[in-house]
Amino acid sequence: MFKLKYISIFSFVIFLLTVGGCKKNEIIPPPGSSTPIFTAVGTFGSEAVDLHAGDDGAVMNTVTSLSHGIDFFTGNLGNDYFNVEIGLYGGNVDIQNPTLPDFNSQNDISFAYLAPQPALLVIKKDSLPNSASIIKVEWEVDGVMQPVLNDLEIREPGRYQVCAHITFDDYSVSTLCNEIIVGFKSNAAFELEFVMGQDQNLMAWVEPSIGTIQSVHWFQDGVPISNLNQLNKYIQDGSHLIQAEVLFTNGVKRLRSVIVDAELTGKNIFDFAEHYSYSNLEWDFKSKLKVVSNGIEYFSHLTPNSTNKIVVNEVKYFGLNALGKAVYIIKGQIHANLKSNISSTIIPLDLDVSFGISLK
Repeated sequence: MFKLKYISIFSFVIFLLTVGGCKKNEIIPPPGSSTPIFTAVGTFGSEAVDLHAGDDGAVMNTVTSLSHGIDFFTGNLGNDYFNVEIGLYGGNVDIQNPTLPDFNSQNDISFAYLAPQPALLVIKKDSLPNSASIIKVEWEVDGVMQPVLNDLEIREPGRYQVCAHITFDDYSVSTLCNEIIVGFKSNAAFELEFVMGQDQNLMAWVEPSIGTIQSVHWFQDGVPISNLNQLNKYIQDGSHLIQAEVLFTNGVKRLRSVIVDAELTGKNIFDFAEHYSYSNLEWDFKSKLKVVSNGIEYFSHLTPNSTNKIVVNEVKYFGLNALGKAVYIIKGQIHANLKSNISSTIIPLDLDVSFGISLK
């Protein structure tokens, strides 16, 4: 039965989503405590697991971090020989200050899974409307140039800043960057469209495919120029960055960019953020486990766990950690399959756990 003394597991996630940065805090049991509060007891394959914070060098830590731009919250219990980490992803990542539906009746958490093939996102040079005028596209993801020309592949869920460095057929180079979210739920989707007339009058608009638009704010070369839903503006000679900051009625706020060639020589860069194929994978509020045994790392997301869950029996307030941050205890059972990057062997993990999570 799902017992809830102070907060539900997913109400607790709401607090998690307010955490920023990356902090690692050891949770110190209260003075005079003799009974281990943070534990993990069970088996990992044929190996017995018996971790109790404070015994045999076992320590309970909490970590808040970003995983490819997505909030990721973990509790970590272990010693020099064996370590268990329970991680939970944020969700509704495209919404400002996201709120969650009522999950009070839910008593388990599903696992994230990343299939080895195919790529989650593919953008091909030939999918760009003016590809015939493009010699090559060099892709950059989060500041890292990609080794393959023309076609971009992204294989892990996340929020990415993707830049296209395009060499046109006259050997001039132009660059455009857009944010792309992969592997998480899209609460809104749209394409930034434009037409440049022979009289150098630009008409640009937003074409939504998911969601209802509340407002659009337009920028030219970083300068605000309009708050109308459709942009109509005379554009002087040269190449210009046109951006639309789009707010949807459900709270999604996205900035999308294009490059407009006002000289009508075809050196535009269209909204490549919508010219791609991608999977329908969604990691919102899902868990990922990591076990370190004898120096080898094993992960739950590398093998299917569709029938496995983290069963949540209780979530309750524990107290403050050494930094004065609130700690909550999650009690339950873990049933999952894990594997390493260096072997195809799948190892079952079955644990009764009492884990700590630090909030704010």
